[in-house]
Amino acid sequence: MRGEHGARFCSEVPRTLICDAPVDLAAQVAVGTREFVRHVLERLEARGDLRPGLRLDVETERLSSLVDGLAMNAVLRPELVSGPACLEVVRTHLGALAA
Repeated sequence: MRGEHGARFCSEVPRTLICDAPVDLAAQVAVGTREFVRHVLERLEARGDLRPGLRLDVETERLSSLVDGLAMNAVLRPELVSGPACLEVVRTHLGALAA
């Protein structure tokens, strides 16, 4: 229950500080993750370490989605997936992309 002071504080704080900041941060993280994954895949491709014919746009989205899901589960349900398990999943996925 908010008291008089809490209600006054909430009405004085710009709504964008409360509501938009997490959305903006989530968008930045999503973009940053995809940029990082794309960079990694491009480096692997340049070294000849990826199977020929892979579509980097599709593989970027696949790996980014995998990382996002693992991170979400590791934070929200750590009893379901450990750090070492996350690494094994990502290594297995990258191994499947290898030349």
